[in-house]
Amino acid sequence: MKLGQLILMGPLVLAGCMAATSDDLSGVHQSIQSRFQDISHISAVEFSKLDRDEVIVFDTRPEAEYAVSQIPGALQINPDISGDAFLTRYSSDIDGKKVVFYCSVGERSSRVARRVKEAAQKSQITISAYNLEEGIFGWHNDRRRLTRNGEVTDMVHPYDDKWGRLVERQDKVSYGAK
Repeated sequence: MKLGQLILMGPLVLAGCMAATSDDLSGVHQSIQSRFQDISHISAVEFSKLDRDEVIVFDTRPEAEYAVSQIPGALQINPDISGDAFLTRYSSDIDGKKVVFYCSVGERSSRVARRVKEAAQKSQITISAYNLEEGIFGWHNDRRRLTRNGEVTDMVHPYDDKWGRLVERQDKVSYGAK
């Protein structure tokens, strides 16, 4: 390829890279998946097909975000919980189940999944841990069911203005009580 062709292609290549990075939720997930290759990622479609009796779901967002809405049945945990603390608290609950972690887009939940996986390996505990692809934002964008205090809601916490732009229905974002 000649230098002139490369110069002309530059903007196209740059545009393609930008589209595949953090300009949309899919690009964000691709970035997360590339950095957390040691973690299993599960799509909302695959997750929805699982027998709910065989799955336990953990929301790794702070309480303020969880209070706005959550995936039905999700238990809120501190996003900074250590793998050892998680296993101490939940090992009897997760025994024989698939464990799915989520947050807004998948970053915090992937970190938790990694810590839990590493602690389980050290303790010789077998765990099937997954990060929910695209997090609660993807779930919300797909118009899947969310709850708040046991009631159905269509609101979601946007984390902040930067990340909240990934929520398609901007009229459905809430920071909760201030």
